[in-house]
Amino acid sequence: MTNRNPPSGTDELAHEHAHLGNLLGRVRRLLVAPSEENRDGMLGALLEQLTIEVREHMEFEERGGYLAPVQQRMPELFGTIEQMRGEHTVLQSKLAQILTDARTRPGVYEFREEVSPQLQHWLDSMRDHERRENMLVQDAFSTDISACD
Repeated sequence: MTNRNPPSGTDELAHEHAHLGNLLGRVRRLLVAPSEENRDGMLGALLEQLTIEVREHMEFEERGGYLAPVQQRMPELFGTIEQMRGEHTVLQSKLAQILTDARTRPGVYEFREEVSPQLQHWLDSMRDHERRENMLVQDAFSTDISACD
């Protein structure tokens, strides 16, 4: 028999990841959009919103949003879970630096040459992190729970 009923926290995690994915997509679209009036202001506001939401999202995950149930179900994943926690710190730190850089490099040229590539790399890293989290939860809650049907 396969357990297809993960704890409600995993449903909330899926919702959180979808919301965060939408926000990441909005930032990415603004980055590649041709220069338009107030583009930089919109991007700055989105970066501030993203910083807050990423922090809150990662706090949710670490206080039991998915890490604890996965570790409880599959203790052998402890090392992977700790690696994911460590990535939270790195991702938040890099995003904070990008926000600082965006605030201190107000010119379009400086932003496009210095901040934009950093932000693109961060967006890719964040998407990869979220994808691996989803796979971890899916693996933990879609395994057989008994040897017989």
